[in-house]
Amino acid sequence: MPVALAGLFFSLQLCLGGDSSIGIFDFQYFCVINCFLRFICVQLDLPQEIPFKESLLLVLQNFQLLPRQTAVENVALPLIYAGVGKRERLKRAAAALDKVGLSDRINFVPNQLSGGQKQRAAIASAIASGRSVLFLDEPTSGLDHKHMLEVAEVLREVWDTGISVYVITHDLELIIECCTDVIHFENGTIADQYQMDAEGMEKIRKYFIQEKCCGKWSKSD
Repeated sequence: MPVALAGLFFSLQLCLGGDSSIGIFDFQYFCVINCFLRFICVQLDLPQEIPFKESLLLVLQNFQLLPRQTAVENVALPLIYAGVGKRERLKRAAAALDKVGLSDRINFVPNQLSGGQKQRAAIASAIASGRSVLFLDEPTSGLDHKHMLEVAEVLREVWDTGISVYVITHDLELIIECCTDVIHFENGTIADQYQMDAEGMEKIRKYFIQEKCCGKWSKSD
């Protein structure tokens, strides 16, 4: 069985042959992400009998909300391509926004939302999709401590609903706040895997301090 809420981090910066925060999700980039997720699933021994397309979803870093669409319309947008009718998709989008604490922001456009609220809207979109396994790429990138805590709380609540959540991150504070397990990837394989108990907490703190002191990570990490 996969762990319920895990933090995935990499010693080396993952190279996708381009900017990992691009707003245009072209076919080549999609293929790379698709292969990457399949690799992760094999490494983590996720159930292979579950249809990949219907069970997994990746929430990309710097999730782009359409500027003229409201929060509920943005969250509902992916459901159009899933063939969900308008009434049902708006209902599911509103319910998902309520789960992430944005029920009072459903009719707000993106420039009326904070960075943390935008990220929570991205997570709401993932919830509305109905997928059972979520991967989030650096969900707290660019967020201050307050908004990082908001996202961490939402991720814990998503996990409580029975959805498996994997967070690809270099954010030590996020891992400490919400992850139950840590999976450390290095050079394409799992270098270490442990629970976030007292021993695991001390282990990851020492690792991050050591790597930062040795200068192995760039500022972008």
